[in-house]
Amino acid sequence: MPIHVPTWGTCLAIDARGRRCGRPAYTECPIVFNWDPTKGYGTGAPSVTLCRLHDYLWELEPGECVEIVGGWLGRGWNTDARCWTVTTTVYETREALFVSPHWWALRRPIKSGYREPTYDQAVTPELAAALTAATKSP
Repeated sequence: MPIHVPTWGTCLAIDARGRRCGRPAYTECPIVFNWDPTKGYGTGAPSVTLCRLHDYLWELEPGECVEIVGGWLGRGWNTDARCWTVTTTVYETREALFVSPHWWALRRPIKSGYREPTYDQAVTPELAAALTAATKSP
């Protein structure tokens, strides 16, 4: 799970009150939906930023997730090999392995060695509100 020092952004974790944390970012986690390691290309989304309080991804066991804006952040599941990977992705729910519709709407091609913008850089408040409204369950 590659983690970078963030250049800009605030924490995307959901706090105990059910709201976005919003503290200054301490780490940045690239989001990967699928990946071809031989070619170095895949599909990803803007990076997730977390504060010092919510930066405990390394302590999570495979299958455990952290609630963030629009889904649950956790290790990626490789369906072909049936194993957990070192990449990070965003799931729709805590227990399911379905990608978050909120984050899937932000998908883009990614390339190894290139840094993706953070969520705060890529998503305007208006777009975030529209994504949240469009992907909420009835």
